[in-house]
Parts: sequence; C-alpha cells; structure tokens
Amino acid sequence: MLSNQIATALIKYYDWWTEQSTQQVYGFVFFSSALLEYGGCTVFTEEGLDLVAAKYQGMDYYKDTSIEKLKEDLRWSPCDAPNHMTNEDIFSEVCEAFGELSAGFYNMEDDTFKKEVEKAYEAVTEGILQFRAQRIPLERDDILVTMLWGDISPAEIARFIQGCNSEIATTRYIRELKLETTRA
Repeated sequence: MLSNQIATALIKYYDWWTEQSTQQVYGFVFFSSALLEYGGCTVFTEEGLDLVAAKYQGMDYYKDTSIEKLKEDLRWSPCDAPNHMTNEDIFSEVCEAFGELSAGFYNMEDDTFKKEVEKAYEAVTEGILQFRAQRIPLERDDILVTMLWGDISPAEIARFIQGCNSEIATTRYIRELKLETTRA
C-alpha cells in the first residue's frame, strides 16, 4: 500500500537524519511533484537557513538585503534548503510506485484523473500521519510536517498543512506562511 511505503521511507529517512545530525529542525517535508513522479525529503533547520541566507547575501543581487529578510524569504523554500532531497535512495520504492501510478495519469479522462490524483494525495497524507505517529507526534507543533512540491499553490500548501499537523500547528504555520484558509 502506497501510504505504508511512504511512512516506511519517511521513518527510515528520519532515523538516518537524526543519527547523523544535531541541527535544530523546524520542518520535515515530503517533497514530490504535483503528479507524484518522484519522492524525497527536505529537512528545514535553523543552521541550514543561516547558511543559505549568508550564501545569498554574498551574491551581488542580495548584498544590500538583511540576513533577517533573507531568512524570512528563504525559510520555507525547499529547493534552497541545504538538506533538500538528500539520501534519495531511501525513497526508491516510493519512486517506483509513483512512477507506475503517474504513468497511468496521462491516459485518463479528466474526471478519472482528478479522482486518482486525489486518492494518491490522500495516501501521501496517510503515510505522513503514520510517520508522525511513530516519530514526530502531532503534539510536536514546533516542527511542521507536510508535503510540498515546486510551484505548489497556497491552497494546496494549506491543505497538506491541515491534513498533517495539529490544529495549533496548522494555525501557526498558516499565519507564518501568510495563507488564508479555513480548517477542513
């Protein structure tokens, strides 16, 4: 089952991460594409954010931008995070399952396509919740656990935050990310 594969991979990744790092984590994100063509993980840390903000400030274009402003802008940018899609081999089974799943998407009628993508998103959310139950309980509202992809809409960001976090965390991160939504 897809949700179990995702949970297993996230648990393996989390265990690998915590064995080799003492960085202060503020976000643990399952990263993919809108059509679930691959899967991996991005770990957001304060130390990584400091590094990437300093790197950006060293560029001519950003040299007059304060570190605080850069950190605010880069805080939730997966592709800028130093810990984006590392140790991807852990997700090889998930990627294979996603490849089979997404290959079928291209031959579907629109209504069927939407239903199948929705089922896949539900499986991702369930996998994240299974992972949370074993490694980062919902009560840990200091760490955002969610799914993201490049060019994800604010509505989809809010949807996954709501589905994968406590009400307290959802309220906090919806406000921090300046998203407007209602709790589902």
